[in-house]
Amino acid sequence: MNEKIDVFSFGVVLLELVTGRKPNYGSENHINLAEWAWKHYGEGKCIADILEKDIKKDCYLEEMKTVFKLGLMCTSTMPTDRPS
Repeated sequence: MNEKIDVFSFGVVLLELVTGRKPNYGSENHINLAEWAWKHYGEGKCIADILEKDIKKDCYLEEMKTVFKLGLMCTSTMPTDRPS
């Protein structure tokens, strides 16, 4: 089970890197960065809109979206759904 906890933590780091937000970003709504990212994604909002503006470049946009999605996979609420 520790591996899946480490994977979750890695996912949070990925989300921090591509969004530029802190892990407790959504704390005013009683949610954390992972929950906020899942909510954003689940509502079908544009991923590019929440990526870190200081590093978001057209030439890196697809890679940044991929890292965001990997961060989501790693922070799945079900540990069995997280990658190894």
